[in-house]
Amino acid sequence: MKIVTCSILYNVLQTTNDCGASEVMGMIAQLFLAAVEIDFCSAFEELVTASKDTKDHELKTKVEELKFLLKSQQVALETVANIFTVTDSDDEWDDVESCEETDSEATKGDVVLKDSDMDCEKSLSTLSTMLVSELTSRDAVTKVLACFNLKDLMALEFVKNCMCNEPLLLCLRRKFQAMLGCLSNLVFHLELDKLGGEDGLVNLFEWLLCLANESESKSILFDITGAMNSTVRKIASLNHPRLLEMYNTHLTSLLNLGRNCSDCLTQANVVRTISSIGCSIAKSNPAEPQLLMIAEFLFRVASEAELLWISAEALDAIFDVFAEDDTNHVLHKFQMVEKMQRLLPNFLQKCREQKKSCNGEQRLIVSTVQSNFARFISYKKSSCVDKKI
Repeated sequence: MKIVTCSILYNVLQTTNDCGASEVMGMIAQLFLAAVEIDFCSAFEELVTASKDTKDHELKTKVEELKFLLKSQQVALETVANIFTVTDSDDEWDDVESCEETDSEATKGDVVLKDSDMDCEKSLSTLSTMLVSELTSRDAVTKVLACFNLKDLMALEFVKNCMCNEPLLLCLRRKFQAMLGCLSNLVFHLELDKLGGEDGLVNLFEWLLCLANESESKSILFDITGAMNSTVRKIASLNHPRLLEMYNTHLTSLLNLGRNCSDCLTQANVVRTISSIGCSIAKSNPAEPQLLMIAEFLFRVASEAELLWISAEALDAIFDVFAEDDTNHVLHKFQMVEKMQRLLPNFLQKCREQKKSCNGEQRLIVSTVQSNFARFISYKKSSCVDKKI
């Protein structure tokens, strides 16, 4: 499907005018969303029924049909996610055009783009923008959401525990991961009105939290919390009346999710989500008692995590949430400065032992925390004294 789509886009670029391209983009969007809307649950229910009273060769055929449907849906979701990502490169062309380097200034080994190459790339970017417009006008977000629900989690557990069919289980997991990755991209790239407004985002967060609490798969839970983090970051940038109500209702559940998960990647997602929520609360109402709960959670992760970079994620979140002096009363009540003074030597020892084994992104967060740890303690000690807290 990806190869066919690329061929269509290439032919559109070469042979159609803007009007024709718009029509073709509409057909492509319709094709992708038709695959996204495949009724997997009905097909799976038929498979469950067939598994009870169908001959082995007939059951195998139904399993293969279901795997094909799942793979089609996975590819459609991945492609939709990639299409929304491609449009991010649009803004980069202004920088490219403003560059005054000439061929004579280019050093050996530099690649100099020809005008025809740049025009081609710009045209492809324009086509991607057109396709995004067609997808959003066809309510892509709602259709992506509709292809994953609690019944799907039940199907995942049934295949895992009752059918013991590893290839089908793998197809299910990949489809779920593609859906959640697509959802994260849509939330990140789309304007608020295309996501159902503030209420739509809050409802999406609540739905994802419900899925997270029901999921027993580590890999799926990682992707759910990743989509949740994207959603909360977008919510945190808004001043919506339901935000404080949402935090009051769901913060405890989210903190428990972070405490109980055994997967370090999932825990990192939860820490980032809690950080966004904490920053939002600290900015809007620093007197809220939820900040104390957040302080306790983040310090517990920072002090108890075996992996250096997880500790660094939690410490960086503490620096962000409690950066302003308005939150000093929470640090004083929790005795955060004293506890962090005791934690600093252990963290630095961990750095000496584990930093080399961290990947690039992990090493970056570790280095940032290394630079800021002692400074944060020093600043908070002085600011608390100045304000006589």
